[in-house]
Amino acid sequence: MSDEKFLPSSYGLETTEATLAHYEAWAGSYDAEIGEENRYAQPGRCTRALLASGVGPDARFLDIGCGTGAFLLLAQRVRKLGPSVGYDVNEASIRLARAAGKNAGARFEVGAEIPDEALSSASVVTLIDGLHHLQPGSRQALLEQIVGRIAPGARLIVKDLDPRPHWRATANRVTDFLSTRSRVDYLALETLADYVGSQHFEISMREPLPRQVWAHYLMVADKHGGAREER
Repeated sequence: MSDEKFLPSSYGLETTEATLAHYEAWAGSYDAEIGEENRYAQPGRCTRALLASGVGPDARFLDIGCGTGAFLLLAQRVRKLGPSVGYDVNEASIRLARAAGKNAGARFEVGAEIPDEALSSASVVTLIDGLHHLQPGSRQALLEQIVGRIAPGARLIVKDLDPRPHWRATANRVTDFLSTRSRVDYLALETLADYVGSQHFEISMREPLPRQVWAHYLMVADKHGGAREER
């Protein structure tokens, strides 16, 4: 692994092409630099929430926007999962996830489109810090696909960032723009939970998770019509 540090130069990127190339080159050391050296805690935090939410062993996970597989592989260590899959658009990240997870019972696929079969066969679908990178139309289309295609009894776990309060949302936007040069669009926890709850889901957790200046949140929902023990 290279000793090069990518985080400081993330804030000086000027173009989409430079940003994509930067993160492609960073994929190999991203988890170590962000997590171990700079204390990025989301995979561990989400895994603790997974344990608290009652997900049992042998659950079949679908992780949408899995990156290098950190959350899925950590979840596999703390909860013996069934056959699970992660999807991400970054080919370099998926190569690393495959290398790290080749003996972990998980597979990783490149793709922006999630097959309906992957959704219908999962007992738990996770979407961590991905919604705010989608434009409203694409985000709504993905949410409609998820709630429409996952099986009765399946669980949906979403971790993202809230546009409220406004001062925290400003911190969210500045951080995202400086690190990725992307103009993000946040979906409020209340709006997300209201929509999912209207689609035959029971919301079991809708919790703000403020950290420093950022407005994280976590939502857990179960689709009506299936037995909980099948997850």
